[in-house]
Amino acid sequence: MSGCDRTDIEAMKEDRRQKAAAKRAAAGPEDTTAAAAEPAQVFDAPVMAGPLKQLSDAEAKADAIAADIVTATADATAASDKEAVEKLSVLAANIGGRIGGLQGLMDEVDLGDLDDEARGAARLRRKAINARVEAELEPAAQALKAHVKAQASRVA
Repeated sequence: MSGCDRTDIEAMKEDRRQKAAAKRAAAGPEDTTAAAAEPAQVFDAPVMAGPLKQLSDAEAKADAIAADIVTATADATAASDKEAVEKLSVLAANIGGRIGGLQGLMDEVDLGDLDDEARGAARLRRKAINARVEAELEPAAQALKAHVKAQASRVA
């Protein structure tokens, strides 16, 4: 690897998890008075937690990013003034940041607590998300930025 061995990587991940847990603990308990006033809801399906929920959230985020890229591209094509193009430029940068956040989320998914069968399926899901980011989302975000830049030249 590039200067880091497996133990260094695991140590960095563990450090990141501890910092995140400390941040959540520092935020304090959530306001339970409003929750106590409302009756408890009963759900038919079990609520996903842990790495499987993180993967589902990541898949939903990837879908949302892809939809936002399509919408922003169409909006950039229709943009007729400099202000609209500037807003789209900010949106394009925001989309790039969201893609980076999605990649960070994938790095934080810890599959170690899952049983062997579930872990294998979860690894495939994580690989699919990472592949989608690299093959679809990043190139589309770069194309969006180039399109917005071209539109800025057109309306200037």
